[in-house]
Amino acid sequence: MDTTEELEARLRAAQEFAPSLIGLDGREAKDLAVLEGYYRSQVITPDIEALTADLDSLRIRLFVNDLGVVVRVSAG
Repeated sequence: MDTTEELEARLRAAQEFAPSLIGLDGREAKDLAVLEGYYRSQVITPDIEALTADLDSLRIRLFVNDLGVVVRVSAG
């Protein structure tokens, strides 16, 4: 089980890494996130209306536009 410090460190790392994915194709961005260890990452398309509010240090949410390009990211 991870300590609070380990979870916080992983979230900080995700927050630093996630912006580098903006502008990429959503599938490519997800593949890169998974390679970095964020294996629960998700591509969120414009038609999604609701998301869970849980915090997951192994997830980066990749919000894409209608063309599938990442326009916003959310770590956790």
